[in-house]
Amino acid sequence: MHNESHHTDDESETPPAVGTPDDLPSGVTLDPEAADIAPQLRLRNELSESLTDSEFGDAVILPLEAAQELTKDHLHEIITHLRTHEVQSVSQLADDLDVNRGNMSRYLETLLEYDVIDLTQSGKAKRPQLKYDHILFEPLY
Repeated sequence: MHNESHHTDDESETPPAVGTPDDLPSGVTLDPEAADIAPQLRLRNELSESLTDSEFGDAVILPLEAAQELTKDHLHEIITHLRTHEVQSVSQLADDLDVNRGNMSRYLETLLEYDVIDLTQSGKAKRPQLKYDHILFEPLY
């Protein structure tokens, strides 16, 4: 990721981002120079891969801050519904959960930002699907 911005005092007040460079929510950047982040990313990725390689199934480990967002009522309900139902389109998901389609699109955008779903084109419709069997949050106890 190429970042042409220059370091200022204001940037030093921003807490470091945690996540893989490709999986960060939009607007969040990863400073490759931050020594305290690299080991945490490496550990998270290694643990995710180990869990996926085991009988545990596909897993992703997200920062604790993601838990605050992803466990909000509608997002949690969407994740649960996608886990237990075959959904063919965003419209079907909105109808199944009695959610306005505009709001559903915003909720799905949040889930996409955290890289927990895929939207695949199926004819004219987009089909939402969970990417992982398990979504875990740091710190793990």
